[in-house]
Amino acid sequence: MILKDVEIISREIPEHTYWLIRCIELEYAKAFIERGSMKFTCPSVWCEPDGTSRWDIFEGVYASQRGLDPEMDKFLKNQRNDVFTIVESGYTYYKSKEILSYRAHCLYGLNSNNMHMQDKRSQDHRFHQAGRVTKEYFHNLFPQVRSETIEKLEENKRPAVLLIRPDAFVAFVKNRLLDIGVKEKEIIIGPVSYMDYHKKPFIIGNDPEELFSKHIEYQEQSEIRIVIDTRRKEVRELFGEDGIIELGAVDASVATISDFYFDDMQVEIRGNRLLYSLAKPKVYDINEVDDVSLLTVIQQALSDELPQAPMSIRQIEQWINDILQILKSRDPYVKYDWSTNVIFYKGKSCDLGAKAGYKLLEHYNTYILDGDIRSAGETVEKFKHFFPSYNMGNYFSAYYRTIGGKDI
Repeated sequence: MILKDVEIISREIPEHTYWLIRCIELEYAKAFIERGSMKFTCPSVWCEPDGTSRWDIFEGVYASQRGLDPEMDKFLKNQRNDVFTIVESGYTYYKSKEILSYRAHCLYGLNSNNMHMQDKRSQDHRFHQAGRVTKEYFHNLFPQVRSETIEKLEENKRPAVLLIRPDAFVAFVKNRLLDIGVKEKEIIIGPVSYMDYHKKPFIIGNDPEELFSKHIEYQEQSEIRIVIDTRRKEVRELFGEDGIIELGAVDASVATISDFYFDDMQVEIRGNRLLYSLAKPKVYDINEVDDVSLLTVIQQALSDELPQAPMSIRQIEQWINDILQILKSRDPYVKYDWSTNVIFYKGKSCDLGAKAGYKLLEHYNTYILDGDIRSAGETVEKFKHFFPSYNMGNYFSAYYRTIGGKDI
């Protein structure tokens, strides 16, 4: 799995949201980046089938009761303006046409609810908070698109994925809407909660809280919504008939465009970094890879922290030799000292072993604490092989005592 990283910066959206994702056609993704073009839809539209997973007959339901008690019916209808009801599975459900005429923009929120601690170590030999956006999320939005047919589509009609930083995005949207006359109290942003509408009667609080609640069968959508109160004529006119509004160009620090995912998007959090798998392998021309990146690969190989980890001694050596061949094409006098892990390259020397050796020892300690003696032993052998000049004394005594051997 190839992981690319982005920095996690402070966020304003509730529920510890680390990232926002929106899957749309490429032409609309480009329009968002270039002009800040966003479509705010009336939630009433989502109540009708459209061939995708977006429609929901219960969109905008704020209350329900079993059967139809006249007194309860009167009470519930007084909670909103322009109320109508639907009857489903023995329940009466209440909606407000006024609330369903608001404007809303929906995104997928990657948050603490769908990120959990790993049960298997990652490539850096540690456990991290991790999660995934399933391929079903993407495919449900574009059910007719297949990996073998996507290239046949006109480029701008191909689905793409917007990857959005929550706090920067919220600040951008709120500031631009305020600039054009929308009041702050008319901008409501938050996560959608999910409940079983068929389990028992309920009533939701003040409007428009029903636009932040959906039936539990949709919980995989993990929605974050931006809802605009459009009761003022001046606000309604900003969005026009199609609901599209342009807020200005979006900086790369706010959002970027990715390819469409045909497999799950894997996500990990390491410290203040969020790493995610690419939609498809990215192939670089070797001339595009800078010297520092190539030297870093050698260091990661020595510390057994490449994506293929854990690797055997032979595999690690092969990786290092492959990188050295590339460096040799740039500097025919490059020299690598295997006993000290110092490389002489372009007239300079660089110690690649110090940091790598320290990390390898960290991995050893982790294995010992976990009682993983086999992995600890493999790490000992790797350290002795790649760092022969280090006299570790009794450092590995915990391992040797366990197997009944002698310290080195």
